[in-house]
Amino acid sequence: MRSRTAFALTLAGVLLASSLPSALASTCHSHAVKAKGAAGLLEATAKSRARSAWIKKVRTKRKLGPAYAAWLRALSPAYACIKVAKRIQCEASAVPCKLPMAEAAASPPRSK
Repeated sequence: MRSRTAFALTLAGVLLASSLPSALASTCHSHAVKAKGAAGLLEATAKSRARSAWIKKVRTKRKLGPAYAAWLRALSPAYACIKVAKRIQCEASAVPCKLPMAEAAASPPRSK
């Protein structure tokens, strides 16, 4: 049951992405970026810290920058977590993407 739900959500995401107009299509970096976050007592905390480290790393990369630093727009987001003593440390990995400005928003307003 769980795998059916995951498959349905994945399929819905693919269909939605394929129906976007070309002006809203994502522009993605060629490689995934990985970043380790500080350890936490809870896995959720460790993942949040790894995600924050990923965002900071993407934002400060010369070829990427703030336009690519949105975790929710990234392709193939994933976490790799390990337990170290009583804490959990995670590494976030994803391909940074940005949404180009729509042509209408980029062009100056027309005067009548």
